Amino acid sequence: MFHKEDYYATMWNASLGVSSRVTQKGPKEHKVVSAVTRAARILVALAESSSALTLSDLTKRVGIPKSTVLRICLTLCKSGLLVRLHDGRFRLGPLCLRLGTAYQNTFRLSDHVIPVLQTLVQKTGESASFFIREGDKRICLFRVDSPKMVRVFSQVGDHFPLDRGAAGKVLLAFSNAQTADSPSFQEIRESLYAVSYGERDPEVAAVACPVFGRDQVLVGAISVAGPKARFSHAEIQRASNLVRAEAARLTAVLGGDPTVFERATKKLRDSRTTSQGGEHNG
Repeated sequence: MFHKEDYYATMWNASLGVSSRVTQKGPKEHKVVSAVTRAARILVALAESSSALTLSDLTKRVGIPKSTVLRICLTLCKSGLLVRLHDGRFRLGPLCLRLGTAYQNTFRLSDHVIPVLQTLVQKTGESASFFIREGDKRICLFRVDSPKMVRVFSQVGDHFPLDRGAAGKVLLAFSNAQTADSPSFQEIRESLYAVSYGERDPEVAAVACPVFGRDQVLVGAISVAGPKARFSHAEIQRASNLVRAEAARLTAVLGGDPTVFERATKKLRDSRTTSQGGEHNG
């Protein structure tokens, strides 16, 4: 089973440069504590519930032995992260509100988007941008240029048509009710990425993915763009996987559900496997 809290833990571990396994190599090594990951599961389960949960309900949701759940919950109650009601149910405690407020007060979107774009440029060699929708236009909010001499020229603040380009199609697919019945936009919503070839500029190709925030509300779109000559079919598949992975990473940071990208990737992989199997059998 794919748990969101496991995804968050993996991200945190990766940011520290450590494995997801507990290590015993010495005091200077970062060690991952399984109890913390389990506590994160409990907190996320309660955050996603519209009401307080019984010990049995929590145990079912997090897949941890009941005795372990109880021990962790009682520990979290002592710190103020949880509260135990008179009927024995648990809910989030007042410390969670303080932590959430502190997070909002110190959060800057650029601190999280720019490193993601830098990663994409490093891995693809192409320019990476983050777009938001503004009426019938899309605006480049953040950008990191490719180090290559031949690259797509654009800059922060540039406006582009919403109906052309991979990022525009992504923004339309997830923010316009009129696209609900369109097969092409439905495909984007299922695969969580879009590709464009020479739509805005005849010499440019791009791959883009959505980024979600709390309650899966669309925040923007990440795209990688470059000369069409460098975007072969194989490169598009590789770029789409990379952009989707970074979109999932950013979605998690913004409070969205990153597991939708995992499911979309698995569905695409299964579809390609089935298609290849049919070709071999034909």
